[in-house]
Amino acid sequence: MLHFSNIRNKPEKILSLTSLTEKEFDYLFIAFEEVWSYQMQYFNFDGSKRQRTYREKSNAILKLVEDKLFFILYYLKNNPLQEALAENFGMTQPQANVCIHYYKNLLHKTLSKLSCLAEREVSHLKSKLSHDEDLEFYCDGTERAIPRSTDWETQKENYSGKKHCHSKKNNVITNNKCEILYLSNTYEGSVHDKKITDEEKIALADKSKLFVDTGFQGIEVDGDSQIMIATKKPRKKELSEEKKNLNTLLSRIRVRVEHAIGGVKRLRIVKDKVRTRKDNFRDMLMEMACGLHNFRLKFRPWKYPKSEKILQT
Repeated sequence: MLHFSNIRNKPEKILSLTSLTEKEFDYLFIAFEEVWSYQMQYFNFDGSKRQRTYREKSNAILKLVEDKLFFILYYLKNNPLQEALAENFGMTQPQANVCIHYYKNLLHKTLSKLSCLAEREVSHLKSKLSHDEDLEFYCDGTERAIPRSTDWETQKENYSGKKHCHSKKNNVITNNKCEILYLSNTYEGSVHDKKITDEEKIALADKSKLFVDTGFQGIEVDGDSQIMIATKKPRKKELSEEKKNLNTLLSRIRVRVEHAIGGVKRLRIVKDKVRTRKDNFRDMLMEMACGLHNFRLKFRPWKYPKSEKILQT
């Protein structure tokens, strides 16, 4: 049966099973324990107000708070079947299901407390972006597969012609540190990346730059910002060598958002097919995956040069 104490002195296993180093796990655990203590002091598992003092049961499966955190991180990182998860942690499948949905709420609150979650409100986005030191941002869409619905209309809405599967989609905005600054609402796989941006009416910080791929041709954003996009090859014509070289440089810069999305998808729960169908669960999974990515960057920062240095080469 899995317990965090069994792998405490095995850094490689901690990293492979949770996506965090031992130092990162310990830091996250401190905040998680505070959230857990507050929740148990005032609320029951079902969210109702607590009438009696909480005491851990003597026959509890996950007695230690560190095991509760390890449980939910293990689930997010490895995306196991609930039957397999239950077997690994010595519980039944219904118990595993309850633990998943309760502990993921606590982890979400913990990441919010640590200011690691991406912004979800467009009305607050401009203010958040204005505090970035480089004022260079990158936008792209990301998809994750879901099971095919039995309803024909839902099938058509969720089918992504780009990925040739049924999926859910979000747009993200990142900075030069590859932090996920903004996560859009979750849309069906048939919705185009540019349409998401148009519907949400994104406003950027003044005098900022937004790097996007050619799928965002014609994008419009509020604010005094500059859209950096590659030139599309005209039909039956060729681009000049100058424009080809500029497109190459822009691609070298814009790839940072792909790296950030790759960092988010270290968690197999958003990389593999998401089997859970509970309302808003898929959206929260993506939000927590972005939050854990931002949390890891606090300890293992990425840094890229400003775009001017590359464009001047």
